[in-house]
Amino acid sequence: MGRGEVEKELGFKTKRQIEEFGVANFVNKCKERVYRYAARHHRAEPTPRLLDGLDNSYVTLSDENN
Repeated sequence: MGRGEVEKELGFKTKRQIEEFGVANFVNKCKERVYRYAARHHRAEPTPRLLDGLDNSYVTLSDENN
């Protein structure tokens, strides 16, 4: 989800553009996006099911996935 949106945000069309930007910089941008949208999700109108999941929520940010 996040990677494609970050590519669009930065105007990248190729892997080479990501490499020139710096893979670590790109991964950090992707992680920032995950945190930003996770925070928005948690601020959404709460429902009983959503409230149950807030304490157990997670995001996948492992380096293996990036």
